[in-house]
Amino acid sequence: PGFVYNAAVHAFQALPPECTLGIARAWFDTVGSEQRHAARMLLTKHATKDDVGRCRLALRQALRDNTADGRDYYLICNMLEVLERFPEEQPFPEAEAAFEEARYSRTWIYAAKVLACSDRDRFSRSRAVECLWDCEEEVRELGCTGVSTEIVGVHHRLRTLSDDPWEEEAVRAAARSRLPTSFDRASDWA
Repeated sequence: PGFVYNAAVHAFQALPPECTLGIARAWFDTVGSEQRHAARMLLTKHATKDDVGRCRLALRQALRDNTADGRDYYLICNMLEVLERFPEEQPFPEAEAAFEEARYSRTWIYAAKVLACSDRDRFSRSRAVECLWDCEEEVRELGCTGVSTEIVGVHHRLRTLSDDPWEEEAVRAAARSRLPTSFDRASDWA
């Protein structure tokens, strides 16, 4: 049953990585099996730099897969979680593609995190702006903390987010932290 399987995966993840990473790497190449899923969960938690190439390849394959069943967005999210831990291995065009092409909104959280940590300057002038309007609060918060305030209209959007009583407090706080302390309403559009 599923609950037994999930408990086994959690127990496997709790073991020291030196005991399980070899198994996870071998199981990762098993197609469509419980072992591959367990391997993904282990890599999400314990991957090393040696696993970045494997994860990038799996991510590229998952993004290309447009079968009738659709993409495996859980795999995509798992692989993005691994890449986030190794920003020095960038650039990650796969994360950019995931952000662009994903139709599962949770994917944008992981893709935005990878882009923000691996190429902060590029992210601040491109995807961070889009993040300010995202449906996921974590993505809006990343946008607030990472966006370049030199972009026209950004101050206005940050002010809107900071003043919105229905917005999540973390997003409102992140937006407020990026606004000048002496805020002139006329400069909203600058």
